[in-house]
Amino acid sequence: MDKMGHLYNGFFQSDLIYQGARWTGMNKRHALLYGVGISMLFQSTIELYDGFSPKWGFSWPDMAANGIGGGLFFVQEALWNEQKFYLKFSSYPIKYSRQQVLQLRADELFGTSLGERLLKDYNTQTYWLSFNPVHWNGTSKRYWPKFLNIALGYGTNNLYGGYRNEWVEKDGTFRKLDALEYPRYAQYLLSLDIDLRKIPVKNPYLRSVFRILNIFKFPFPALEVNSLGKLKGYWLYF
Repeated sequence: MDKMGHLYNGFFQSDLIYQGARWTGMNKRHALLYGVGISMLFQSTIELYDGFSPKWGFSWPDMAANGIGGGLFFVQEALWNEQKFYLKFSSYPIKYSRQQVLQLRADELFGTSLGERLLKDYNTQTYWLSFNPVHWNGTSKRYWPKFLNIALGYGTNNLYGGYRNEWVEKDGTFRKLDALEYPRYAQYLLSLDIDLRKIPVKNPYLRSVFRILNIFKFPFPALEVNSLGKLKGYWLYF
């Protein structure tokens, strides 16, 4: 999940910076270099700070994920002059009220504010690959709406530690969650999505707003297959 976050950030930052550079009148080649370059600068700065942190440390896999995200944007823009496969993000806060121990652990790991929870809580996050199954391949008979995408998602659940659900509290108490009651598992999802870039609007400011909001997936029904071998359905998945 951490690497998915790095990949996603590298992608959408490259996209938005590129669009801003093109808006100023910069040519495509230079805008691409600025978009990916500044995105990598942002992400590398964070990684550099982590390198001086005794708790985290510098990570080459994180840097690789940043580069893959920016590279995905670069390659698509260079080949097709558009992003046919778009990376998106969704998150829906949950309450850890089943046990006081879980609530305290969640507050310690993910923070207490809405912003902190959205950014840090891997149990609530989903990363999506959104694409139009018909329009992107140039088919002349386009019966599928050009703004309606298929979305493939990846998420996780029951994560209360980096590698396992055990920790030592500030008072020295050792905690370990029952793996049967709180199994750590991956989620693989299938859903629909709205590509806000393809909504026909004339107002340039509204188009810019849609372009920015397009980094988030639109809520839709979804199917989930997880690593526990279970199939779930959701009337509305955020």
